[in-house]
Order: sequence, then structure tokens, then C-alpha cells
Amino acid sequence: MNIRSSEHKCYIPKADAGDYISKFAELNIALVICAAGMYMTVQANIGLAPWLALSVGFQNLTGINYGIWNNIIGAAVIAADIILREKIGFGTVGDCLLIGTYISMLDYFRAFPPMENVFAGIIVMLAGIVIQDIGCYMILDSAFGAGPRDALMVALARRIKGLSAGHVRIIMEGCVLVLGWLMGADIGVGTVIYVVGFGFILDLVFRFFRFDVKRARNENFLETVDNLAALRKAIKHK
Repeated sequence: MNIRSSEHKCYIPKADAGDYISKFAELNIALVICAAGMYMTVQANIGLAPWLALSVGFQNLTGINYGIWNNIIGAAVIAADIILREKIGFGTVGDCLLIGTYISMLDYFRAFPPMENVFAGIIVMLAGIVIQDIGCYMILDSAFGAGPRDALMVALARRIKGLSAGHVRIIMEGCVLVLGWLMGADIGVGTVIYVVGFGFILDLVFRFFRFDVKRARNENFLETVDNLAALRKAIKHK
């Protein structure tokens, strides 16, 4: 049997131009989906997500805007990913640069109204988490490099036996939440839902798509550029 018909395509190297086109399209769609999900968790209006709470906590301590701290924290997470030997590729940078941009666009056009009661907020928070987790799966499936926090999750899941990626994510989000809270960030019921729900639902999404995140073979920048150059050369010689 042809291995490509029996193996998930992110477990093996991309073989041709068709693979690159389909996976690049998947990556870009995933970034939009992630942005929509994250925007919904904000509009749920029942508490900050842990990483945002951490950024606000640093703002409380330093007076520097939380948006700047969000970028600083992202850079620090990428440094940790490199130390843990996770590949930094187009997906990693796309996550850093584009998701925030898409969220700003959604907010500018008021794509989704803020919720005015806790019950509606919980429903929107859960829906946003599901959408974001599907986007997370698609970024990982494209195998162009995970987002900074996803790469850290994968790196730790590969090293800590007995824990799924979702379990690792719950622990990560919980630690970040505690740090943000200690630095004075506002914590609500939505924050707790996000901490537990993101990792739990992510595991369900992976099971639904029969996806083993620990087997994904990501490409870094140089690998993608070299492979595309080789494919272009091969096409020219046909």
C-alpha cells in the first residue's frame, strides 16, 4: 500500500507542489479560524484568557501596555521553543503576526457583540474555545511550525510521558493564570473555563481527527525554502 494513502500527511515530509499548496492554504485558513475563536473568548466578557491575564499583570507591575508585553512574552516562548528544539517556521511567525491582526480587524468591524450576561458568556466562551482548538489542530496539521505556545505544549508533551498534549496545555494555562492573578490581573469564571476547557477540548479535537501531535514533522524556515526551491527546479527540468 502507498504510504501516502495510509499515513497522515503531517507525519511524513511534503512530497510535491500539491502538498505545499494544500497545506499552505490550510495554515492560512487556520490562522483566521484561531483569530475568530480567540475574539469570541474576549467577547464572552466573563474573564481574561490566561496569557492575556499574564500580559495585563505585567502591565500592572511596569506600566508598559499589555500589548507590548504580549509580544515580549511571545518572544520569550519562542526562545523556550528553540531551547527545547522545536522547529520555528512559517506557521510560528504567522501565529505571532497574523492572528492578532485578524482579531483587530474583527474588533474594528464589530463582528461579534460582547455578551451581557454570564450564561450567554459561557456559551460563547465554550464555542470560541472549540473554534480556536480546531484552528490549533489545523496549524499543527499543516506542519509549517506550530504557534509559540502550541510548540511549547508539543515539546513538553513529547518529554513528559503519560500526559497528553491537552493535559500539558491545562497545566501550562493554569501556571500562567496563577502568575497573572498574583500580579493583579482580573480573573473571572471565563478564565477558569478557558484553563480547563482549552486542553480538554483540544484532546477531543485531536481524537476526532485521529491526530497524534507527537508524530507531526514540522518544517523550519530554511527547510521550507530549500524544499520549495528544489521543487521549482524539478518542475523546470520536466
